[in-house]
Amino acid sequence: MIKQLLIVAMLSTWSLADQQLTEANNFYEDASYEKALPLYLDAANNHHDPKAAYKLGRMYEEGEGVTQDSAQADAWYKKAAAWKALDHEKAKSLERFYHAYDPIEDAQSSETALELMSGDFALRAYHANYVVASFLDKVPNGDLLFAGDEAYRKAELKFQLSLRGDYVSELFDASQIWTLAYTQRSYWQVLIQSEPFRETNYMPEAFVTFPFYHKLDVVGMKGAALGFIHQSNGQVEYNDENNTIPDPSRSWNRLYTKGFFQWGSFFANLTLWYPILSIDTIKDNGDIVDYYGYGALELNYAYDKLLTRFNGRYNASTHKGAAELELTYPVGNSKNVFYYVQGFSGYGQSLIDFRTYINQVGFGISASR
Repeated sequence: MIKQLLIVAMLSTWSLADQQLTEANNFYEDASYEKALPLYLDAANNHHDPKAAYKLGRMYEEGEGVTQDSAQADAWYKKAAAWKALDHEKAKSLERFYHAYDPIEDAQSSETALELMSGDFALRAYHANYVVASFLDKVPNGDLLFAGDEAYRKAELKFQLSLRGDYVSELFDASQIWTLAYTQRSYWQVLIQSEPFRETNYMPEAFVTFPFYHKLDVVGMKGAALGFIHQSNGQVEYNDENNTIPDPSRSWNRLYTKGFFQWGSFFANLTLWYPILSIDTIKDNGDIVDYYGYGALELNYAYDKLLTRFNGRYNASTHKGAAELELTYPVGNSKNVFYYVQGFSGYGQSLIDFRTYINQVGFGISASR
């Protein structure tokens, strides 16, 4: 009986809290900030409501009904992120970083940008998770030992799985987001007898992100990251007796730094890396930097429900690089299934092909952006 009464009391408390938050939101939308403020404070202080804490952060940041105070804004943003992380098993702590971004006036563009930043996915997406019918302008390379006598085709299925896990810390009185990520990109020759995978690239990654909380808004910089990434195709070194089959083994490591920028609906990530080439790496693909360069620029634009992403690499000394364009748009009213269009031109479309200039276009479905 006591347990039942406790459950009823808890449900009643949650219901009242929801009503209070709804009332506060209505006052906020009407610009009645002085009426919304005590309701948000009560919901945040007594119920640890992350939505109320976020609104308080916005009010202190913009001076809406209170004296503008960036320190108070940062404090409420951090509380919102921490409380939401406790309320949900998936890593919502990343909102500490996302809160550093400016709001976008257009509501639909703002929602599209949130999908870009949050990777709202059951296991938290990192890069886009997609499967596409891929068409190339030339026959690609691959591990011929497992393809039989039939040459690879210009058409194949290409899919990518990319996930991440995050942990937030407050070392040295500053926020950090520690992330472990894994990306796998596979190229499946479904039109060939036995349907071999001609190539799979594996990319485990670790990095730490430092959000700036509007401290560098003068240049639009929202945060920075330091990280390490390994990339390989999982092949072993071999050659036939006549040395007619090329060695398929490819791998390399990189240390990198990344800057995150935003100007309205326009987002940019600038990555610079330093390659770590071991003896085996130099033997297999010591010239890989000639084709991949020393960095990449990613540009994203959110317009209504459409997200456009461009990624470019270039090595000024060898004049080699690549450009990739991706377009995603929701399927019907879905929030986690998207039409996906991909175009690629240049070197490094896959590790086995990194020395080959390839033009590729793909059409399919993605489960995140």
